[in-house]
Amino acid sequence: MSERGGGKMITIVTLEGILRMSPAIVKAYGIVIGGGATLIGAALFERHFASRSAVIIAERIAAIVKVALPIAVIIALIIFALNNPLM
Repeated sequence: MSERGGGKMITIVTLEGILRMSPAIVKAYGIVIGGGATLIGAALFERHFASRSAVIIAERIAAIVKVALPIAVIIALIIFALNNPLM
């Protein structure tokens, strides 16, 4: 809820306002959390294999992430641009 008074904008923050999110925001959180969990998992697997002297597997995981991450970012930006309600 916002009110304008005397040139200042007063915004009231409530718990209900924070917890009630639009479907687009829920999707965005899902993408960020999913992508972060995937990258953290890949880093943990890479560390696990590197510490077990399976360096070839660790290098392959790093190479896959190095290629997949820029592709995923580009795809996410394209999807964002296509679904942007302001465009």
